[in-house]
Amino acid sequence: MLSASEVAAMLGVSAARVRELAAKGVLPAQKAGRAWLFREEDVAARLDRRPSPGRPPSRAGVESMPGSQEGQARCAVADLSLSFHAIYEACRRDFMCCPTVADIEAIDDQEEAAFRVAVSDFFLQQRQRALVAQGVY
Repeated sequence: MLSASEVAAMLGVSAARVRELAAKGVLPAQKAGRAWLFREEDVAARLDRRPSPGRPPSRAGVESMPGSQEGQARCAVADLSLSFHAIYEACRRDFMCCPTVADIEAIDDQEEAAFRVAVSDFFLQQRQRALVAQGVY
């Protein structure tokens, strides 16, 4: 069994939000005195569903309204988030090793070359931060 604060850390929300989800029945829980207790399986199931972060939409059901501009915009943002995630994962996979100068010079499009250099720099900085955090430097 997990406490509200443990679940909050796992879900990336506040403990108050976790208690609110439990009180509404959105996240299964048992109350023991003043404390809420959560099963690990229920928390894992919620993580698997990947609910969107942040506050819920102010107008319930907007996404399901056919032809709704707000609903279409929300769907477009969700699709865009998935696209960004796919781009990030592809770049992370492709930039596990840094491209050489010859790789960059072989690109005909200057904008693409600049993009490749910027992405390479980003992942290099991430590796450097990890090494500094490990005390290597």
